[in-house]
Amino acid sequence: MHPLLLGILQKAPEIINIARRLAEGVKAGRKTAEVADRVAALEKNELQQAELVKEMAKQINDMSALIRVLSSRLTICLVCAVGALVLAAAAVYHLYAG
Repeated sequence: MHPLLLGILQKAPEIINIARRLAEGVKAGRKTAEVADRVAALEKNELQQAELVKEMAKQINDMSALIRVLSSRLTICLVCAVGALVLAAAAVYHLYAG
């Protein structure tokens, strides 16, 4: 057998171990890239959620302002209705009493 071939065969276990370590390093590098991609996606998602929460807070603020306006208008309507009831009661009293 050729001495070079014999030397390669003798070093086969070491070559296999080195090849395994290289393959694991490549896989680890790929996993690191996948993790970085996932982190970037999570950060993007977090920014989108922050924008959504900001928009929701603005809508809630606008809605509470509209509810305050509606409450004021309802109070005015209630005062007008009570006034109309008093005037109607006075008119009926004067109609039958007088």
